[in-house]
Amino acid sequence: MTFNVFKQTALDCINAEKARLFQDALTIANSFWEAQEVSKKSDNRKELTFIGTRVRLIRTSLVCEWYRTRTGINAKTGKRYVFSRYIPMTKKHHYSMTQFSHEPAWAQQMILLCEEQYRIIRERYEVLNKMERMLKKY
Repeated sequence: MTFNVFKQTALDCINAEKARLFQDALTIANSFWEAQEVSKKSDNRKELTFIGTRVRLIRTSLVCEWYRTRTGINAKTGKRYVFSRYIPMTKKHHYSMTQFSHEPAWAQQMILLCEEQYRIIRERYEVLNKMERMLKKY
């Protein structure tokens, strides 16, 4: 086996693992959205949350982020509109739970579970990116 064949095989394995991590992150996000749908069916307004999560690929990075949805009123037309503000990440690979302290208990638990898994995925994806860069550089 020549080095070029080895290099290409390694890059293929890295890309396959990155694709798997992306799918895992999407599954985690979907589990949060499913829990949120269940809470919307509740009659208790205090159980509603306006937190959302999003997973996407930006260039070579996997981004798993949280945002808070708000509503506003257009001054000219008087119509309501919805907008989102992304919550800043306070730690290197994860969000601080203090950012979600005003959310209902079920949402805090789901965010904690999701964020623990997101953190692992972010760390692994970063390592894979470093491996890929080093292998391409070699």
